[in-house]
Amino acid sequence: MSDILFFFIGIVFIFLVLNFFSTYYLNWYYKKNFKSEFLTNHEYKNNIKSLLHGLSDDNILDLKRIFSSKKTKFGRFRMTYSPFTEHRDVEFHSPFLNINSEGFRNTKNPPTSKNENLIALFGGSTAFGYGVPDSMTLASYLEDQLKNENMPTLNIARQSYFSTLEVIALQNLLLKNKRFHSVIFLDGLNDVHHNVPDVRNKSRFSESIQKFWPEIDYIYGYEDESLSTKHFLLLTKSFYKYLPLVRFLSLQTDRVQRKLISSNKQRHVEHWQRGVNLDNLNVKDLASKIAELTQNNWDIARSICKTFKINPMFVLQPVYYVNFPIEKHLFLPKKENPFWKQIYTEYYNIMKSKNINNKDFLDASSVFQNPEECPFIDSHHYSPYGNQKIAKLIANKLNV
Repeated sequence: MSDILFFFIGIVFIFLVLNFFSTYYLNWYYKKNFKSEFLTNHEYKNNIKSLLHGLSDDNILDLKRIFSSKKTKFGRFRMTYSPFTEHRDVEFHSPFLNINSEGFRNTKNPPTSKNENLIALFGGSTAFGYGVPDSMTLASYLEDQLKNENMPTLNIARQSYFSTLEVIALQNLLLKNKRFHSVIFLDGLNDVHHNVPDVRNKSRFSESIQKFWPEIDYIYGYEDESLSTKHFLLLTKSFYKYLPLVRFLSLQTDRVQRKLISSNKQRHVEHWQRGVNLDNLNVKDLASKIAELTQNNWDIARSICKTFKINPMFVLQPVYYVNFPIEKHLFLPKKENPFWKQIYTEYYNIMKSKNINNKDFLDASSVFQNPEECPFIDSHHYSPYGNQKIAKLIANKLNV
């Protein structure tokens, strides 16, 4: 009996020691072990420096650290819960990225609440300005273009947003008595990305949030006997998942998988796209359904803007799949399934045909057709040059 007891105590001791060292390693890894490609890839470093004019190597490295979502000396840039839209960017302050308590990113000259000519920019991470400093985002360059018009821009774009979430965000702001002269919706990339292989019309995190519904049932006392079991299993799984040792093992597994993906140069896929054979999808049918979703959201936004006397603009954003010389892309994903070019091409053709006669529509899909330098800062997000090109096109439309 004593042997069994000592064996059990030994197992517990080893378990605690492993978790202690796992905690230490994880703390070190997320705080210190940031190895940006900017440090290890000479060609990548030169490409980035050629696009982020005026920034030193240290500035660029700080910028890369911030957008990696790792812990930095400025804090950690990440997302948090937001009512109705399910998520938004967390408040953050640094020399290059500043987000206020409402989740809005700073521009060069943040507008005051008294300004009656306020422009609101809605969109996903491309409109948000992922990968570039506050002063080099689309919103900041749009302010520069409209400086003489005294029309400051509010950057309301958020990571992973698409047209459905943008319309909801607009309604929320109007309910908070926010008023705008004009609103701009920059759409296309995420509407397709978030609705392949089918039109899920959900936020990026909806499926993960849904898994915690048994916990909500438990809190409000709605559970029955079967839900009690589910709640117990959920808590057990959560406890197990967040053990330092399990997190350590999961991290090593993820690192191996990332290396394999990198070595095979495969495109990253979202969790709802895993295991899907894209070659079996009907491109025309899916593109038509996604376009209908975008169009419905734009029509809803049009109606809201008409009621509140706001001038709307709907911009079909540039993507490298459409009207872009691929040889000019410095960060092009390799071995990408041809499906993506097919679906974006079909979707863009449909959206153009649906809106060609709408005065509030702006087709920006060809703005990168003859670029002087790479308009992308990574595979999909815009470089300062790319943001300037789009801003000029939008400003010309607004001035008309």
